[in-house]
Amino acid sequence: MFEVARSTHLDDEGDVPTDLGLALAERDDFRAALDWALEHDAELGLKIAVALQNFWNAAGPQEGLRRLTQLLERAGPSSPAVRAAALRVQGGTADLSGEDELAERLWEESVELYRAVGDDRGIAAVEHMLAVSAWRQGDWERMRRLTESSLERARGRFAFVEITGYWLLGQLRLVEGDMGGATDLTRRSADMARERGWSWWESGQLHELLMLALRRGDLDEAEQEGRAALALEREQENRLWAMYTLAGLGQVALARGDLVRAGVLCGAVENEATRVPRWESERARRAGSLLAESRPAFSSARERGRQLDLWDAAAIALDEESDAQTEP
Repeated sequence: MFEVARSTHLDDEGDVPTDLGLALAERDDFRAALDWALEHDAELGLKIAVALQNFWNAAGPQEGLRRLTQLLERAGPSSPAVRAAALRVQGGTADLSGEDELAERLWEESVELYRAVGDDRGIAAVEHMLAVSAWRQGDWERMRRLTESSLERARGRFAFVEITGYWLLGQLRLVEGDMGGATDLTRRSADMARERGWSWWESGQLHELLMLALRRGDLDEAEQEGRAALALEREQENRLWAMYTLAGLGQVALARGDLVRAGVLCGAVENEATRVPRWESERARRAGSLLAESRPAFSSARERGRQLDLWDAAAIALDEESDAQTEP
């Protein structure tokens, strides 16, 4: 199963098109292989788990965190390269699971191991992750330093790491008040990801473009980018990012005065959020204007939305089902 896992290219290390669909189709066999490896060959299990990096990121960060934690504990001393990669991926799953402090500790250990073995790609990748941690904390100076260092190593050498750097540069432009620059850099990141078949990253950038368009008041563009993001997120079974995108599309509906659609989508997001540790720290950033809305039509629709599964709400947002189906 290790060779099958490697063939998906979900670890980003080869900078080639990824195949999340194969991982989703083979997930039961991968899980069985990881269960076996935990008992018989934990280092092989680590290699399989690392090869499935974007599967965990999209479809199961909490499962990925649990499995990597167990495998690292069972493996004992591993080669520095294997341990560095495992800590990098474990940190990513911790981050997406809302374990910010744990994620940063894991990445710090990972980047030190990468430096010890002279792995420039590994260093650049983890510097990007640490820059994301600084972004969450609003530590703009550290974020800039790490982003620039990562990009300097990656530019022209490691395409996937370079792609992620443009989004962070865009976020720095946003902090500086340069909305146009932020949009251009984010679109560049999305386009480069699409060209290289990295759909997991592309979907996240389309969500960011939705949020930037909302800031500019361009509701048509916001809806277009949000629907494109949501379609990819549903295909990838990425419930976390789909929840974020539904919150953005709910804000689009609210800005257009569609209180029922906005309320339904908001309620579905709140229902999903009860199972997502990351939401509490992201709520203000992702839900925006929905948080202050309290008109009766919105509140009533929100209660109905709380009865929906996330993918049923996605079908409404994509106009595959009518909001009226949620009427009592």
